[in-house]
Amino acid sequence: MTQKPKSKSATRKAPAGIALRDYVQSLERGLAVLKSLGTSSGLSLAEVAKATTMTRAAARRFLLTLEAMGYVGKSDGSFYLLPKTLELGYSYLASQSLAQVAQPHLQRLANQIGESCSALEYASGSIIYIARVTVNRLVGANLSVGSTLPAYCTSAGRVLLAALPEIELEAYLRDAEFTRLTPKTIISTASLRREIDRARRDGWYLINEELEIGARALSVPLRNAAGRTVAAINVSCYAGRISAERMRTAFLPEMQKAAQAIEAEMRLKNAGQ
Repeated sequence: MTQKPKSKSATRKAPAGIALRDYVQSLERGLAVLKSLGTSSGLSLAEVAKATTMTRAAARRFLLTLEAMGYVGKSDGSFYLLPKTLELGYSYLASQSLAQVAQPHLQRLANQIGESCSALEYASGSIIYIARVTVNRLVGANLSVGSTLPAYCTSAGRVLLAALPEIELEAYLRDAEFTRLTPKTIISTASLRREIDRARRDGWYLINEELEIGARALSVPLRNAAGRTVAAINVSCYAGRISAERMRTAFLPEMQKAAQAIEAEMRLKNAGQ
């Protein structure tokens, strides 16, 4: 007698930190559909189903629901994000005083060193831009507030990973998938752990062409009043024009001063609330 395959519900798992009975998988799947559409200007139903590992019927239901809510549009068989999705990110960013405080300091830093500067936070294995000043269009031309990048192959990511509690860092290194984006990308868990430890020990991190050939980036932590790292300041530049040594000797001191100024202003702001 042929056994029936186990249902998906029988093998469902919830992320660490939440009981399965409290986990709303349909919300997770709906967000997965939204994220899949964020990687392209338009995807067919079949492409969304493949990207989210859903059946076509399930993907269709989520897409039609999101379309009815005004988050997704459809044209000639392709689904795409509508401007209403910006509300999801901007509502968060608007509530973050750190981004507001950091922006003018990043502008001054960018004027000083002549390179693009950003402030970023960590979120579930990625880094998200919360403030940015773009100077050099050769590097990160498509990045803006709300953009995300993988944490493992970015300087800000390694600074922020270094600030995670040990149990969270171990879980990340165990469960995350590391893709070799350039010949220089570190994908060995042991090697990555050493680089994260280096970022923690030095209090800054310089990365060379691991995310993109020709891109070099330097990051320093931003700490709250309790001394906990809550974000990072990043400077990115074209590797063929700016040497790693110049970034260490000329850029790093200015970045550290900017970080200290942002931290001091945040302390004053929070004290006055």
